[in-house]
Amino acid sequence: RCSLYGMGYLIIICIIGLMTSYFNGKFNISSFFEPYLEMFKVLCAVLIFILLATNIKSFKEIINGEHTRRNKLVCMIIFMIIGLFASYVYININDTPANIRCLVVMLSGLFGGPFVGIPVAIVAGAYRFSLGGITAVPCAISTVISGIIGSLIFIWNDKKFPGTLEAIILMFLFTGFEMLLVVLMTPPDISFPFVQNIYPIMTVASVTGMLIYSIVLKEAKTKMNPQPSPHEHRMNKFEEELKKHSTINESLRNE
Repeated sequence: RCSLYGMGYLIIICIIGLMTSYFNGKFNISSFFEPYLEMFKVLCAVLIFILLATNIKSFKEIINGEHTRRNKLVCMIIFMIIGLFASYVYININDTPANIRCLVVMLSGLFGGPFVGIPVAIVAGAYRFSLGGITAVPCAISTVISGIIGSLIFIWNDKKFPGTLEAIILMFLFTGFEMLLVVLMTPPDISFPFVQNIYPIMTVASVTGMLIYSIVLKEAKTKMNPQPSPHEHRMNKFEEELKKHSTINESLRNE
């Protein structure tokens, strides 16, 4: 079943996405804000699929630390589908495509490790390369690297998703690295307008997506492993003390 928090986030994201479409069409929004609103609609669509996937049994078991082959395989397939979807849905900013593919690939590595993140990165990167274009190579390479980095962070962090702040900083820095690859691997007359058009929008969308997913994941972990209340903690401690004293008294009697 979908958790109350998960359903709440899904409903909020759907409402915001619908409101964004409504206000963007009804009012003459300035050209500065319009791309951000369009990108937010794309983010909403991708996040809905990711949040729905979080309620699948294999995802829940991985959140609980059960990294079985079956769970990894299911997560890998689902993240592959979402990664391809994130490549397919994009917005055009002055004829420059902007999407959040690397966010999805990074999430797959941070969530499931190398057995999830790297295959997802290869498939999403190959798909991006197949689309062609002057930026096909740097964009495909950055996609693969995002899965590798996410997987390495997963390993270094004891097979756990990083904290919210760490995840946000990671996504922010990686988006800059992605733009740097474009600058280094394409002619200046193409790369500079490309980066100028999409860098701020992709950064805002990717960081926002990472923030929302980190919060949802943290709440899912809390729900699966609830912390005892202060009263429950005192009662547990009291029971432990009773058992300890009972053991001591029994040993004294035997003597």
